[in-house]
Amino acid sequence: MLAFTDFDYAGDEEDSKCTSGYVFLLSSGAVSWMFKKQSIVTLSTTEAEFVVVAVCACQAVWRMRRFLRNLKNDQERSTAIMCDNNSTIKLPKNPVMHGRSKHFRVCFHF
Repeated sequence: MLAFTDFDYAGDEEDSKCTSGYVFLLSSGAVSWMFKKQSIVTLSTTEAEFVVVAVCACQAVWRMRRFLRNLKNDQERSTAIMCDNNSTIKLPKNPVMHGRSKHFRVCFHF
């Protein structure tokens, strides 16, 4: 299974919230997707992308694996989540959380 994420940073001019989404592909066909306005106002593009990747990871662990198990097709490997924000990709690889990103660990690392 493969997942893609993306967002529109502060796209809503009234409340500055992002619209974010993800799609899960199975054998190159879309099997699940979500696009909606984020419930929080993010302070950076890194945080906005981190939010959608965390939501996507939750869905992969709790919903999509159960879906595959019900189809008698357990997934043994991890789900790849594709993200196009370099800072978001590098942040989890760096064991040192900086002052501006410390709250990411508290909110989104599960």
